Amino acid sequence: MKKLLAIILSITMLLSMGTVAFADGVDGPMQKAKLKVGISADFPPFEYYDENEELYGFDVDLMNYIGDRIGFDIEFVNMSFDQLFSAVMGGDVDCAISAIAITEERKNVIDYTIPYLSAKVTYWDEESTDTSIEEYAIVFPNNSVGKANVLEAAGQVAIYNLVNNALSELIEDKTVEKLGEKYNLNKAADTDEFDYEYTVMPVPAELPNAGNDTLGENAMSDGTPLSPPSDWAVSDVKKAEALNITEKGKVYRYRMSITREEFCELIYNYCYNVIKEFDTVTGENKFTDTTNSKIIRLNAMGIINGKTETEFAPNDLLTREEAAVILNRMVNKTIPVPVTEMYFNFDDESSISGWASDSIQVMCNMGVMNGVGNNKFAPKETYTTEQAIATIVRVYAAQSSNSAIIGGADAPTEIVVTDTIDVNDFYVDEAIKLITESGKLAGDKDFISLYTTNDEMTEKVLALGTVEFNKPKDIYYLSADREQIIANLEALAKTEGVDFSEMGDVWVEHILKKFNFSTLASLINSSYGAENLAALTILTNSRGYIMPKDFKNNFALFVQYEGDYSAIVSFSEFGDGVISANMSFVKNGDKDNVFMRMYEITSTVGEDGIKMAKVK
Repeated sequence: MKKLLAIILSITMLLSMGTVAFADGVDGPMQKAKLKVGISADFPPFEYYDENEELYGFDVDLMNYIGDRIGFDIEFVNMSFDQLFSAVMGGDVDCAISAIAITEERKNVIDYTIPYLSAKVTYWDEESTDTSIEEYAIVFPNNSVGKANVLEAAGQVAIYNLVNNALSELIEDKTVEKLGEKYNLNKAADTDEFDYEYTVMPVPAELPNAGNDTLGENAMSDGTPLSPPSDWAVSDVKKAEALNITEKGKVYRYRMSITREEFCELIYNYCYNVIKEFDTVTGENKFTDTTNSKIIRLNAMGIINGKTETEFAPNDLLTREEAAVILNRMVNKTIPVPVTEMYFNFDDESSISGWASDSIQVMCNMGVMNGVGNNKFAPKETYTTEQAIATIVRVYAAQSSNSAIIGGADAPTEIVVTDTIDVNDFYVDEAIKLITESGKLAGDKDFISLYTTNDEMTEKVLALGTVEFNKPKDIYYLSADREQIIANLEALAKTEGVDFSEMGDVWVEHILKKFNFSTLASLINSSYGAENLAALTILTNSRGYIMPKDFKNNFALFVQYEGDYSAIVSFSEFGDGVISANMSFVKNGDKDNVFMRMYEITSTVGEDGIKMAKVK
């Protein structure tokens, strides 16, 4: 298929038609599924309330990290330790964490995750010393398969398995170990009765699966549960697949937090597959902790840096402020996007790193990123895979409006108008008159009955009679180089063994006279089926005029209306000193379907395709 070129159209239209609006203007699933977690907050340093009634502790941080990984908000429910088990078994909470030791008796009624800490506890009195080993884990109902109060997520995969896998990752990447250092778990005990020593548990070779269920299609080859995209992210994920931002056949855990390496791979795919920026770029690897060629080339482009001069930290989770910086660098290094500057004064601005502040402002001005609610940006929070994909798609939308970056057989065509043009009021007024006249005919049942007895077709036409055609939403100027189109038609014909020159100039002139944008309207309508085409053809309207002095070429006005239908009025030379105006209704379809279809039709026969501008 011929490479489809993008037409430069307006940022305003692109943002109104092509971007996804999240609830409350927030990035990602701001309405996350909640995981209700039982806790007994009377055991520092694991779980406790400070003097301001804020919940802190090792287990609190650990559970919040797990929530970030699996894309769930954590809601802690405080209760006495003895109530935790009945609350879990009765479904009042989804799971519980509170330095809960694994015992054989408890195994009969609850399920444990893999243990995250081993506690060597030594008790003594005046006569004896007793040492025991405890292993702490998170507890779930017996045969846990994502029930209780959790929203359905991850394609019916047990929440237990999501938590278990996230916990194993946090052990492997040393997060649990760092939490132990943060809370100084092995400090001397402030008691005369016992002492303790904590050790992070290793990850078992095979992770237990709740209820011995087989995950089947809901798991990767290594047993890791899938995390499919949230409803709000589905359209962005599909667009990313079409643009080859995501890789075909690769499994993505959309609701889980994304690593720095995973994010960079998406950025690279966008630059290489969409913008074509990496054909000749090479680079020397200065990092000691990765050999990923995509990271190396992004670093050579100046789009990403390491956390130190020699360490990239590929497995660290990406933060929101890191995402903003990388996205901003990518835009500046590829196709800069001019934006109307506005300052966003977030309440948590003091927590934004100095190196990220400007990038966050730019990304917010572009509409690529927003706050997380309550006028906060949350710079240190992690970013989920689906949030990362959504923001890259938004960058694509903004850059598409400023450059011809679309290409490839599988790439969707985005058509957005940026150019504006003055058009003589005569043409605008006559176009609306023709459309309004046809609209009145659409409401005349007697008139329609002369053309069709088909009830469905009659209903389509009558619907047009309810539209206020004197109040268009927007008007666009359309033109195409018909001579170039004819030349391309001749070239295409020769591939089929047809020589236009043998047909003579009369045939070519006939084609030139017949070709106008009403023809394109018919082609667009026919793509919705013959019945739709027939219904709208009933209302085709035309009129002839003495050629105005300013008439220089053949063009059309696309008069856009809210609802299902708009109209194309083609102005073309009909004979010496005479022009004709041909009006055809056209089905709007999807948000930019008319533009896409017109461009696809004309670009197949003319290299420059169709030219568009918004009427001032």
